[in-house]
Amino acid sequence: MDIKLQKAPRQMNVELLRVVCMMMVLALHANFYPFGMPDKQECLHAALPSFTRCWIETMTIVAVDVFVMISGWFGLNARRRSYTSFIFTALFFSIGSAVFFAATGYVTFDKDLVLDALQLSKCLWFVKAYLMLLILSPILNAFVAHTDRRTFAATLIGFFIFQTVFNFFGDGGQQFFSDGYSPLSFIGLYLLARYMRLYRPRWTQLRARTDLLIYLACGTLLGTLLFLCIGWHVLPFLRKIALHYTNPLTIAGATFLLLAFTKLRINRGNRLIGICATASFAVYVLHCTAPFIETVYHPIVKDIYKNYSGIACPLLIFSTMCCVYLLCTLLDQARQWCWKQLTRTVPWLAGAKAE
Repeated sequence: MDIKLQKAPRQMNVELLRVVCMMMVLALHANFYPFGMPDKQECLHAALPSFTRCWIETMTIVAVDVFVMISGWFGLNARRRSYTSFIFTALFFSIGSAVFFAATGYVTFDKDLVLDALQLSKCLWFVKAYLMLLILSPILNAFVAHTDRRTFAATLIGFFIFQTVFNFFGDGGQQFFSDGYSPLSFIGLYLLARYMRLYRPRWTQLRARTDLLIYLACGTLLGTLLFLCIGWHVLPFLRKIALHYTNPLTIAGATFLLLAFTKLRINRGNRLIGICATASFAVYVLHCTAPFIETVYHPIVKDIYKNYSGIACPLLIFSTMCCVYLLCTLLDQARQWCWKQLTRTVPWLAGAKAE
């Protein structure tokens, strides 16, 4: 099967999905991350707020898987510019965040800050895992191009059975799957999305509304099970593994959320969607840097949670998420300007051949 990856026009439905998923990541990092899971007493005596928090967590945790599957849907094209632009964006915001917060006295300039800024610590794990996926993408694309459908399907089935058995239900694959925080898990998601795009099996041809309902069902089922597990010890093993990126319900939810958006038709707001989608990676990197998330994002979220109740609390947290996205989008315009100046000075970074 001869498959060539070509640069296609941006599809605004999928670009909108990038924006939605980045908002999901912001919501994810404003929920269990700063506060931890609800405990048994919270589930028993404040059932609705606790269930809502569990539901939000399981509905938004699909975002990371979706980001990887979007790459698989279109196929990564590992050119020099792909590497240099990706690395420049990651370092622009991680180094910029470290310098700003150290210079203003919010954090101490030390070895840990330097390691975080240079992407040499455990912080910003997604950047390293995705970079490895990008490095391996030519091999993955060659496999896709030169294998038949039956072999491709068998490989995917074997991969996800192995991952589920040895990382979801057991710890036998913890060293290399790492609960989905690894390039190996990204490879499975990438290939799954490529398979769906190329072969369009029958289960991918449902209506967009049906796809969304399946996504909602997966997230709601997982959230309900997690809530019951915490409060009433129903299926207690789920507490440890429910929020793994390798959870089959999470992967299924991500799959059908992607399929739903690929079937949407968007005729308005293309420019705004494009700008926000382009900035999505910047939003991830900046808000996940230790100085920003520890001195800005989490303190604001905690303050809102402490001082407001009722509908005001989620509305203010959502407004904070929007402000963070807007700030990062504006800063990304500066990043794009710097990248243009740098590539004019050093054309090699953009893939130009040296004269």
